[in-house]
Amino acid sequence: NNKCAQIDGEDLNKSINILNFVYSDNEMNNIENVKMEIKEGTLTNKEATIIITDTNKNHYQYGEPFRIDIKENGKWKEVDLIGDAVFNLPAYNVDKNNKLELNQNWEHIYGELSPGEYRLVKSTCGDEGCYESKYFRVEFTIE
Repeated sequence: NNKCAQIDGEDLNKSINILNFVYSDNEMNNIENVKMEIKEGTLTNKEATIIITDTNKNHYQYGEPFRIDIKENGKWKEVDLIGDAVFNLPAYNVDKNNKLELNQNWEHIYGELSPGEYRLVKSTCGDEGCYESKYFRVEFTIE
């Protein structure tokens, strides 16, 4: 309907906090025939290489954006940002083996992660376009 609202100051901060809460607590969709794992030997408190395996006939496309959540008191919460979360927006496809490897470095966004339980969350667009993103994750522990 081409209606926009101007939000600034404290109202903007409140809106961002609400969006972060909704986004952080979003249930992960079960994306059929897609899994994500951390490549062995690549996990540090600053980065990891992930492997996305997509065995669907019509593969999804994947981008660079991600977020990191931490488990606190049994609930997932997005790790506080220390810098700008700016990503390039290419659309990557899996290779002939149905796999895609991406390095995910979070040091400039979240800093070095302290010991704890975490999950790296990514999204992809559904068959109907990017009107409804599908989220998936891989959990990991920093010791």
